[in-house]
Amino acid sequence: MLFFPVTARLSTHSVHARTGVSQAYEEESVKRLITLASLGVLMCVALFTLSLAQTPSGPSMVLPESSFDFGEVDEGRVVEHTFRVLNKGTQPLEIRKVNPG
Repeated sequence: MLFFPVTARLSTHSVHARTGVSQAYEEESVKRLITLASLGVLMCVALFTLSLAQTPSGPSMVLPESSFDFGEVDEGRVVEHTFRVLNKGTQPLEIRKVNPG
């Protein structure tokens, strides 16, 4: 709230004119505050909704190592590598088919 000093020399008309200006300013400030508060609430709701959407439901396969380079391999030599597969989801993970590249 804004306060303006009023002296005895001011007329009643001048006091009301100043008060009208301060009321208009105060009303505009309240409108801005309500708008900012509304935007803040809207942003919080949007972020909360996005965080729920990113929570995995069902199986979620995670490969700590997605590729492996054997380097140069002699023809006819058998090479092996084991990949760890993790399930970070909430339901069992079924691997039905694997295609080595």
